[in-house]
Amino acid sequence: MNDAENTYNEITSHLSEENVSENLESKYFNVMILDDDPSITKLIEVNLRLQSERCNLENEKLLKPMRCLTFNSELDALEAIKTEHFDICIIDITLSYTLGFSVGKIIRTMSQSNIPIIYISSDTNYLRDFYKVDQRNTYFFPKPLDKNSFHDVFVNMIRVF
Repeated sequence: MNDAENTYNEITSHLSEENVSENLESKYFNVMILDDDPSITKLIEVNLRLQSERCNLENEKLLKPMRCLTFNSELDALEAIKTEHFDICIIDITLSYTLGFSVGKIIRTMSQSNIPIIYISSDTNYLRDFYKVDQRNTYFFPKPLDKNSFHDVFVNMIRVF
């Protein structure tokens, strides 16, 4: 067993399918933002809120009000999957305990859906690894984030969903 598999097993060992709430629909459009740097999660959250307001002004309204839930630990994010329904996830690739790709895989398994995922990283060497993971409804976005390009990707990803 390699290091990634060990980490995956360690993270998921305390999670069981019976703990995952079924049909966790929400009155909000829930966005998970996961990065181990709190300043990045805050920056993304603020940017999404500003872009959401811009969309509302331009009559591109979301069907539901947007709610951003930010996490600086992959363990906290995975714990939230038990009680929250997420419509899209934004996940940093380089996290404290494992790679964001592993977290994305776990999230999709736990939620039993093909939830859209935007992976972000300042290290474009991960682009090679990105092409090895599940490509359904995913996007790789390099840091630093260009807010307009990021918004366009975000809107396109949620339209697919």
